[in-house]
Amino acid sequence: MLTLVVLGRKGYAALDQRGILHRLEDRQNTIIGVVFIFLAGIIWLGF
Repeated sequence: MLTLVVLGRKGYAALDQRGILHRLEDRQNTIIGVVFIFLAGIIWLGF
């Protein structure tokens, strides 16, 4: 568990340094919408 937390924090820090997190925050509603549509499609198809 500790290993996963450390790796997650390092990954978050790497994304933060490159400015990727700021771009994701700007598009979060679109990303969430696409994920919901994808999940609804999976449920509708019965997987």
